[in-house]
Amino acid sequence: MRTLCSSTIRTRTRTRRRRRRASAVFVEHVMRAVMALTDRIVVLNHGKLIAQGQAADVMKDTEVVSAYLGRPAQA
Repeated sequence: MRTLCSSTIRTRTRTRRRRRRASAVFVEHVMRAVMALTDRIVVLNHGKLIAQGQAADVMKDTEVVSAYLGRPAQA
């Protein structure tokens, strides 16, 4: 999707979800979209639950980083 289109979809989805106090399920790998759409995240890796919780906390989880964001740099 184009950036403008993606941004509009994220904004409208977030607004409607919050206004209706509804839950929604998204399958997404673009981390900017995930962070913009969610308050709480559940992360699966090959069907196995590896993390869940507040978006900012989950994004720091070492197993999530390894599986989806790339391996942390070696010291």
